[in-house]
Amino acid sequence: MEWNELVDEIAARVKTKLEERSSLECHTTLNECKMKKRLLILSPEHSEPCHELWDCMDSNQEWNVECALTKNYDCNIAAADTVVLRKVSNERLVKIANGIGDTPLTALAIQAILMGKRVIIPTEELELLSYQKTAPIAYYDHMLQYVALLKRSGVQLCDMEQLYSVICEEKVCKDEPCENNEQPLNPIRGKEVLRVVKRVVTERDIHEAYAKQITELQISGKTIVTDLAKDYARERGITFTVQ
Repeated sequence: MEWNELVDEIAARVKTKLEERSSLECHTTLNECKMKKRLLILSPEHSEPCHELWDCMDSNQEWNVECALTKNYDCNIAAADTVVLRKVSNERLVKIANGIGDTPLTALAIQAILMGKRVIIPTEELELLSYQKTAPIAYYDHMLQYVALLKRSGVQLCDMEQLYSVICEEKVCKDEPCENNEQPLNPIRGKEVLRVVKRVVTERDIHEAYAKQITELQISGKTIVTDLAKDYARERGITFTVQ
């Protein structure tokens, strides 16, 4: 074999080896990418909590994080494993619950629910809950039906400080006792049980408990429950347990 032919043969073999290695590396990277879970953040604006969640999840090697806002909501919902729905105003709540996708954000949220994706809303960013002490009970109850509909459709609500653990499906520790001497139990499951140490339980107390998705109140044998509170609780499926 002549010198030029030998050089060409060596060059061809090196090129083949490099191509095989490059193909193997790309295939490995692709497989690793496919194995990662995908988190999509749906938010109408950027804010500090949004960036904190991004940084926290981005450091987790098991997740790929995508912010819909940075892509003008041109996102593939089918590729997402979990969707965090932030800044849920009353208007967006009503639209999403009624299937009105007249904005890119509400359209993606509705699509995520219809596709059975895991959707999480931080309770602090659900505007409706900020009116639970001031809104007329009848009107507030009406608005709560939209929240209840979303929960029945699989949407999860959790406190912002527990969001990372809920996304990663980690065990969440119970809350510390509240300043008003009411201790919520099982917060990860929607605060279904509430221990109350107040002397008198009123209709307003039941109203606030219902707003937090509580289904059982634990009271002492000396606690007085007003008749209006009993009626209000019975109509909404809230029970009392004497401890």
